[in-house]
Amino acid sequence: MGSPNYGFRVLWSEEDQAFIASCPEFEGVSGFGPTQEEALAEAKISLELAIETYQEEGWELPLPTFKRPYSGQFVTRTSSSQHALLALRARDEGTSMNSLVNSYMSFGLGQSQFAAELKAELLSDFKKEILSLLAPMLFARQIPAIITPSSIVKSPASFGPIGVLMASSKGGN
Repeated sequence: MGSPNYGFRVLWSEEDQAFIASCPEFEGVSGFGPTQEEALAEAKISLELAIETYQEEGWELPLPTFKRPYSGQFVTRTSSSQHALLALRARDEGTSMNSLVNSYMSFGLGQSQFAAELKAELLSDFKKEILSLLAPMLFARQIPAIITPSSIVKSPASFGPIGVLMASSKGGN
């Protein structure tokens, strides 16, 4: 069909227990599968259908992300005190503020990706551990509560994802 070369992002979804492949340029274009390869194959089919629709409707196709012109520059605003601290730190390290901020961004982007993956893994492990510990008590009817994977919920965002058991008992039994 001669379509532009679009990229895909393939991630594991704990909620769906499957891989999800998506095309960032086309909202809603995705594919699911038990393996990365199957999710990607489904997403490619979805992309071809989206491109056909765009062409039939006479809509302009979006530019692939990596073909878009990025200048490598952007402007940001900060407080005067933070600006002063950055200037002092850059001077102390013998580098430019631009290089210093660039290294901070690179570090932060890597850390945020790592933190997101770790958070998802820890939350999943925590839910499994809680359920494995409570299962024997539930079967022995030692606690009057209904506990399911969906009843282990996240706390308010300010505390991060920690498990909170939401159990209800029936008056005294």
